[in-house]
Amino acid sequence: MKKILVSLLAVILVFAMTTVSVCAATASPEVNGVVSGTEAKDSQGNEFDIDLKKIDGKVTKEFADGLKTLKEESGEDNLKVVAQYDVSIEGTPEYPITITLNVLGISASSKVYVLVQEGSVIKAIETVVMNGKISFTIDKAIQKIALVVDKQTAANVEKENNVLSPQTSDVSLAVAVMGVLVAVMAGFAFKKVRV
Repeated sequence: MKKILVSLLAVILVFAMTTVSVCAATASPEVNGVVSGTEAKDSQGNEFDIDLKKIDGKVTKEFADGLKTLKEESGEDNLKVVAQYDVSIEGTPEYPITITLNVLGISASSKVYVLVQEGSVIKAIETVVMNGKISFTIDKAIQKIALVVDKQTAANVEKENNVLSPQTSDVSLAVAVMGVLVAVMAGFAFKKVRV
């Protein structure tokens, strides 16, 4: 009987370790910042790919300066950068081009600007705002963009983005149950048998 319990204990330990390894290795699905999709068309109506690579960390100095200028020129102090990206455009589109970004948390009443970096110049572009989308037009190639919204919209965007970025699977309950089972079985396996 003791051999059977020890064997069963070994099987449970192997199963527990496999479960923890698989769950810990599961990647969290993530959105590329707050943008969940892009579309781009040039002046001829041709569609082409635009790649946005999220810039992590604090707002870059260039975009921070651009935001300050935007606040002064627009008279709106209630603005915040919610995302910044390196931009790469594939192919050779005919300018001007119109870019549409899917951004959950934006509504038709949101105040939204896009700061674009053309070489060393930062300029603000007004956008067409729809529910969950913004659209803007650029006249020449750009290297970076930053999305600027009012603070209420920023809170909505951040909330929606959290919905799209769940944490890695939580296995703490499964590990706790396995631990209790192993402890109980170990107690039985190593208990002295009285004759």
